[in-house]
Amino acid sequence: MVGLKVNENGVLKMRKLLISTMCLIPVITFAGSEPTASPFPGAKNGINIWSIEKINASMNKEMKLKSYKTLDIKEYNETNTTDESVNSLLQIPNIAAKETRQYDYDPNLLDTHLRSSISKIRLSFKFSGIPGIARENVLGFAAGGGYTHEKGWDGVIEFVRIPNLGICSFSTYSIVKVIVPKENIQYLVNNKISDKEIAGNKMTGFLYRVEWFTDTRNYSFECANKKLKKENLKEMVKISNQIDRSLGL
Repeated sequence: MVGLKVNENGVLKMRKLLISTMCLIPVITFAGSEPTASPFPGAKNGINIWSIEKINASMNKEMKLKSYKTLDIKEYNETNTTDESVNSLLQIPNIAAKETRQYDYDPNLLDTHLRSSISKIRLSFKFSGIPGIARENVLGFAAGGGYTHEKGWDGVIEFVRIPNLGICSFSTYSIVKVIVPKENIQYLVNNKISDKEIAGNKMTGFLYRVEWFTDTRNYSFECANKKLKKENLKEMVKISNQIDRSLGL
């Protein structure tokens, strides 16, 4: 966890402004972030649909966005910014058993290490795991987002192994606002504002991601794989729709 803060109401939150590598979603402000943290004055809570021109007017040179139409025609976005994420996901099977044994019965409700069961994490919302995953392929669960003493964590991450797709994670968190470039909007997951992407390189591997939003939550399904298989995204979109339906949203 980075930048934790406990406010006067006993709410533990991440003070974090996430600048995403996704073409669709440049900015997510998580619940508990400082109001002054956003470089986008005038953005309301919930989903904000802005033009790329309007977004870029508030961003520095290194973070300028492009429309999908102006990107190079490629099967993936070549970058090394995903290396850490790819390596971290691929290492999960090597550490999961040891970590869950060590922390399964840790009474610290604020701990964010891996647990073997979702029942071992106090959540403020209902979540029963990614549907259709065999028990032996579930690697663990970790708390995330913000923690309220009266309710529990508002976010969670599940790590799984999925044949053909690789080592995957599903995460969801409460959010305050999100800025969406109208030129790049897709509706991949149950008609919600969504995006999909493959990013990485042939040396380290590739991060496949499907991401979607409601006004109050962010959902992300990611898989790390050493191989480039564009067709994997189709299966991930299918699984993302199943996850979304299972959450009853």
